Amino acid sequence: MMRKFFIIICCCFCVCAALAVRPKSYQDIDFKDVDEYVLKAPIIDDEKDLDDLVYFLTKTFKKDTQKARAIFSWIVYNIDYDDYEARFNDKTVDKGEKFEYLGSIMETRSGVCRDIAALYHKMAQKAGLKTQVVSGTAGQNLTKKNAKYNQHDWLVIEIEGEWEYLDPTWAIQGQKSFQEVSTDRQYRKEMKKRLKDKDRLKPRKERTITNTYFLADKEDFSKTHFPDDDKWQLQRKSISYTKFLSGSQK
Repeated sequence: MMRKFFIIICCCFCVCAALAVRPKSYQDIDFKDVDEYVLKAPIIDDEKDLDDLVYFLTKTFKKDTQKARAIFSWIVYNIDYDDYEARFNDKTVDKGEKFEYLGSIMETRSGVCRDIAALYHKMAQKAGLKTQVVSGTAGQNLTKKNAKYNQHDWLVIEIEGEWEYLDPTWAIQGQKSFQEVSTDRQYRKEMKKRLKDKDRLKPRKERTITNTYFLADKEDFSKTHFPDDDKWQLQRKSISYTKFLSGSQK
């Protein structure tokens, strides 16, 4: 009898231990209420009003996950990915030059990964959240030759004592933004036009936000994102850059 009781206790202990070490998953959490609330945020056109915006976005939420999602959703709804700058940057990488563009991300409501990640980091700090911008290589079907064109910035955020992944840029990419341009001159013309367009300040309500790049699954995220600093490899087993490149081609 005692032996059977001892076996039952051991089994219970093993189950509890397994649950304790199982990594948390945020992929099934429904943030619909947060996303809908974000669409009610006041429209601002000056970075000086960023404090008021962050206060509005986070004041009704108690959990850090909700606050982090509110900022994430606002950026996805309100910022366009500037694929023009990204393409021109690719050209200037080969020439060893730096591409200059017009306006800040809050003025134009557009930016590339470094602008978007930096904006999230700034807003998160104002909300009392701990984040870090991470630089590295991101993409699929990568080789050593084309990887230099896939330099990317994303973020990690501390939730309940653990670092989690965020990539607002990838959540935005693919959404319709400007008309196609092919020259630096056309780009600058479009940007000047955009700065006069009040519609740029309105949220893109038709966009869909998922959890794919918000508190992302660490194993899946690591298949497409490789940090320059190994400490931001958050999956259970770190991999080499060579293995990452080979894995991105699967």
